[in-house]
Amino acid sequence: MGKLLDRICFFAAWIACLLLLFDAFSIGYSIITRHLGLSTPVWVIQFVEYSLLWITFLGTAWVLSNNKHVALPLITDRLGEKGRRNIAVVHNFVGMGLCGVLCWFGSMTTWDHFVRQITDVGSVDVSKALVIVVIPIGFLLLTLQFMRKFYVGTAAIIRAKTQHTLASSQNEEDF
Repeated sequence: MGKLLDRICFFAAWIACLLLLFDAFSIGYSIITRHLGLSTPVWVIQFVEYSLLWITFLGTAWVLSNNKHVALPLITDRLGEKGRRNIAVVHNFVGMGLCGVLCWFGSMTTWDHFVRQITDVGSVDVSKALVIVVIPIGFLLLTLQFMRKFYVGTAAIIRAKTQHTLASSQNEEDF
């Protein structure tokens, strides 16, 4: 399960990178055509806005899986190893719950937009459900990443307690 999740997150991050390249080239193309006095594509701004949403939600799970997310070492560095492990488990539990709830509401909102056939009217009319479907997908990937981190962190705490208990009982036998 872990390798599959890593592959999916890596693939999603690559799509985010390709969308970022699309943004750079389409904005550059728009600037050049405007500078040359040619008509600029009317869809550029609209689709760049959509891609920024997609880039955010496709890249976050990969960022979390590689521990590249924003952290506050000012607080965690003052804790011992046990405190850091406990804070990480709480953090992952809260993140898992929050992202799970947001995934649910994002799914319900996307489904509602799909059923009611809501359209985003701009230079190009686009189904709003197609624009926002990335929100529940991104939160699902984040929920799974937080779930995995929670499981690994909890297992590490249990393993540390077990080793501590074994070491304590070994010391008692030495007396």
